[in-house]
Amino acid sequence: MRDDLRPASRRTYERLTTAEAKLTALRTERDRIPHAQRALLALKQELAQAREELGRLTGGLKSDDDIALPVPQLSLGRGGLSTSGALLGFARTAERPFLLDSATGNVVLYFRGVSGQFFSAYYDTRVTRGSRRFEADGGQGLTYTVRDAGTDPAELRLRTKAYERESDRVRIYIQRGEESEDWRELPRRATDFAATLNGVPERPLKLGLVQRV
Repeated sequence: MRDDLRPASRRTYERLTTAEAKLTALRTERDRIPHAQRALLALKQELAQAREELGRLTGGLKSDDDIALPVPQLSLGRGGLSTSGALLGFARTAERPFLLDSATGNVVLYFRGVSGQFFSAYYDTRVTRGSRRFEADGGQGLTYTVRDAGTDPAELRLRTKAYERESDRVRIYIQRGEESEDWRELPRRATDFAATLNGVPERPLKLGLVQRV
């Protein structure tokens, strides 16, 4: 009877050994999961960089040496000074960037990419203000120029309305997001219209000299 048990014990031992080997292999694969997840995240980042690089190359094929991105307005202070800024979505780095001035008058941000590439972002301090022109009948029109360089003219909505009884007056409604201005009783004449919106005072009318005060 003892001889009959030995083959069964041997088979059980072999199955146990096989199960332990499979368990060890599964534990090894389980330990590799965090590494695989990190590798997957790195591949996703490289894919995003490749797509951004493709966008830059596409711009280069269109005779664009550099890709210019707008810097939107973030806030406006009580004194009328504005703050503009933007997040560089393509600027991914694990090291400290360097901000230097350039001989061309630009502010340059140098940084090392995730894969060791050398990148630079330029900020032109010589900003310009955007403008839009509104054409009217007869080939005439007005050009609106924003006061702040961080304001995008495409965000502005302007509507004009004429007064029925007063032919020399006009009303204009300006809206940008939640902010709006309603100008009423504006002069229809273009020079006076622009002077009123710009806050330019009229020339005083000289009546005479005061002999005594």
